Amino acid sequence: MPFWLASFIERRLLILLPFMALLLGLLQALPRMAEARYKNRLVVWYQEIKALEDEIWRNGEPTTEQVAQWRDEIENIDAHASQIRLPQRYFQDVYALKQAIGVVRDRISHAAARARNPVGDRAPDQSIGQYIHHPPSSWPPP
Repeated sequence: MPFWLASFIERRLLILLPFMALLLGLLQALPRMAEARYKNRLVVWYQEIKALEDEIWRNGEPTTEQVAQWRDEIENIDAHASQIRLPQRYFQDVYALKQAIGVVRDRISHAAARARNPVGDRAPDQSIGQYIHHPPSSWPPP
C-alpha cells in the first residue's frame, strides 16, 4: 500500500472513530429516552389523579357541588387517558392508570354518599363499617 493511501486512511479513522463512539452511545440511549417519554405521558395523569384523591381525602364532608366537580374531573382524566397513544408494550401501564382512575371514582362515590347523608343524619349501620365485608347469616356453611 502506498504511503499516501495509508496516511489518508489513518487520518479518516482518527476522525471517524470518535463519531462512531458517539453514535454508538446515542443508539444505546435512544430506547431509554423513548421509554422515559412514554412513561412521562402517564405520570402527568397520575399526578392529576393524586391531586384529586388528596382533595377528596382532605374534605371530610363534601357538598354535592364538590362531588359533581370531582366527578367531572375524573371523567375528564379518564377521557384523556383513553386517548393516550402508546406502543403495545406499555398497555399494562395504561390499564394500571385505568385501575387508579377506578379507585378514585369509587372514592368519589363514597364521598357522594357522605354528601347525601351528613354525619349527624347517618344511621349507625352507615358508618365506616359499611365498607367491611360481613359474611352471610348462614356462615359457616354446613
